[in-house]
Amino acid sequence: MTEDYQSELSEVYKELESGEIGIEEAMQRSNTLTTETASKKAIEQATKQFQTTLQERDAEAIQKKFLKDNPDFAELRDSGKLEPIKQESGGMHDDFSAYFAYKAEHPMEEENPALETPEEASKPGAPLSQSEMEESMLKAMEKVGKER
Repeated sequence: MTEDYQSELSEVYKELESGEIGIEEAMQRSNTLTTETASKKAIEQATKQFQTTLQERDAEAIQKKFLKDNPDFAELRDSGKLEPIKQESGGMHDDFSAYFAYKAEHPMEEENPALETPEEASKPGAPLSQSEMEESMLKAMEKVGKER
């Protein structure tokens, strides 16, 4: 129970012991305090659950929009091409940020593969520096935040 509840209940007991109030009034005040405290707790719990539900719904909506806007995401994730990026970053990337880092490393490959010659396609891209990866992640997060 809360400090307010405990202090108010202690006050009721003091008044009862000193004779200022009778047992009936003390019981009524005690029951009222208990009911109010329980109601406050129930409201707080319901509010937290509601906020959690809204956050989950928002996250799901963002994910659905991302998948709609980036139809090649599932294919890239399932192909294993994102795994090296995730491993190189030491846990800094999840699938979504690794996707944006991959897209930053291979802009032409995914957007317009017809522009690449076979020789260009066979050359490995230069790996991104840590600052380039961080910049790519920040840009991706800003893009998702703006779309929200």
